[in-house]
Amino acid sequence: MAQGAKFNMLLAVKTLGQQGIKRLGNSMQGLAGRVKNVKLTVDGLAKAYASLRIVQDSLNVTVQRVESERRLMLLSQGFDDLASVTDAATKASKKFGLSQTQANKEFAQIYARLRPLGLELDTITSVYEGFNTAAVLSGASASEASNAFLQLSQALGTGYLRGQDFNSIFSQTPAVIQAIAHEMKVPVGQMKELAAEGKVTIDFILPALERLRTEGAEKLSEALKGPAQQFRNLNNAIEELKIAAIADNMDKILSLVNQLTDTTKTLTNIINAPGFKQFFDLLYKLSSGPLDKLNKIGSLFPSGN
Repeated sequence: MAQGAKFNMLLAVKTLGQQGIKRLGNSMQGLAGRVKNVKLTVDGLAKAYASLRIVQDSLNVTVQRVESERRLMLLSQGFDDLASVTDAATKASKKFGLSQTQANKEFAQIYARLRPLGLELDTITSVYEGFNTAAVLSGASASEASNAFLQLSQALGTGYLRGQDFNSIFSQTPAVIQAIAHEMKVPVGQMKELAAEGKVTIDFILPALERLRTEGAEKLSEALKGPAQQFRNLNNAIEELKIAAIADNMDKILSLVNQLTDTTKTLTNIINAPGFKQFFDLLYKLSSGPLDKLNKIGSLFPSGN
């Protein structure tokens, strides 16, 4: 090939590179303009995010408490005074050594199922306290008691206890089944059969739980002196400390969270913008296209070997 042709080809590659670099510069300038308005905000909020991560556990505990209180507020509307509902949950938490958040959640759970059926707040309180008395006297762990209470609340919502609900309660809090059997005046051994027949109804369950609440009161104090409850008391105290450290600053923290959310959305919009994709397409073309052409040009020259 003539030297003139080779020179023209090299010139074409040089021109292509200059044009590409110019387009790259324009794209980078445009991208910088988009990011410039949020850069300082991102820098500041990055530090705020790091601070939020440090106190994340305390934040989670506080948010759960606030949400448990909000749920009680929403459920009680149209039925009872909020103060009466929260007072019932607070008294139960102290009586049974529960965290306030746990008591709020569980009380809301049973309240949501029974109050719309027409049961009064006093009856619902009796159900909750009666079950927790049975759980303590049965030596149930926190997870066992929680699982059994879920099954009981489901059974009360349907009006009778049977199937998996019965089996779960019997295995984890047998004192509940024993109390119901006493109320039905039948041996405990017959309860599973009666449950399968749909005869273990709310008419027997409610008075059984009230009996547990009243007759088990004397044994409750002694049962709560065990080492497991002492560790729960410590965890409850730590939870209250975490909440106390965060609660007064929650408005400021939520403001930071909202700013982080808005900035994240802004950056997402920038990344999704057509100009951002064109920027990377151009980078790819500049990195691969000219190299291919240079390789072809190189093949025109004889090897040094």
